[in-house]
Amino acid sequence: MSPPITEGERIVVRANYGGDVRRFRFWHKDAKHKEFKKLSEMIRNIYGLRKNNFVMTYADDDGDVNIAANHDVREAVNFAREADNILRIVVRDGKEHVLVPVHNVDTSSDDGDDGEARHDIHLDVVCDGCNVSPIVGTRYWCSTRPGYDLCEACIGSPRFASPSLLFRAIPYPWLLEDHKRSVPHPDLKRGDFGAEVLFLQKLLRNLGYMSKMVCSCDIGYFSDCTEQGLKSFLDHYGIYSGSRGAIYNARAAQKLASVVKESRYV
Repeated sequence: MSPPITEGERIVVRANYGGDVRRFRFWHKDAKHKEFKKLSEMIRNIYGLRKNNFVMTYADDDGDVNIAANHDVREAVNFAREADNILRIVVRDGKEHVLVPVHNVDTSSDDGDDGEARHDIHLDVVCDGCNVSPIVGTRYWCSTRPGYDLCEACIGSPRFASPSLLFRAIPYPWLLEDHKRSVPHPDLKRGDFGAEVLFLQKLLRNLGYMSKMVCSCDIGYFSDCTEQGLKSFLDHYGIYSGSRGAIYNARAAQKLASVVKESRYV
């Protein structure tokens, strides 16, 4: 753990927000185990930013590093101290949870059903505006610039969504490939991971074969919970699920498609 910034120590911060460069001093009155809060407040006040709607990074010998907690500020200060005593920070629009792992994402739904797992998580997709990954919520896929995606927070920013770019709103990850598909592609089995598994989980959940309280670590992952849900579905319709565990194959996909077509809950 990095030591706290000691009394009386100060450092020059050079902040860059979209080419707008500002310099200010960060010293003992802005520290005392509240380094991140104080530094964030100073950046927010200088640029007139909204709370928790920006990210800060600095570059060390290994590349860009996110500043998201007190220990990050201490590491950044110590790195600058060993160089020229100037902490160079890049400020970007976005949120503090940049490049968070899936198990740290808030996977609860916002549609009023408390505790229900959400399925609008775009795994392995990075927002090219604020670098948040995965994108949670609607993904904005650019049809005129290959490999360019924005999150809900960045699509309204002219810095990232210029009028020359055309975007398609993708609320669920499986809709990008073919929004007319009613069921996931086979074959899926235990250990698989991605948008197709996420699609399967959503359908099994909506049909009542999986609990709404899916563990966040299982979102998009074909785990025991998903396998059990699929097995319950197959057993209900008299389809042999196999001795080595349930597999979502062509036969299962065909049956699921017919059930989805007839169901008013999916």
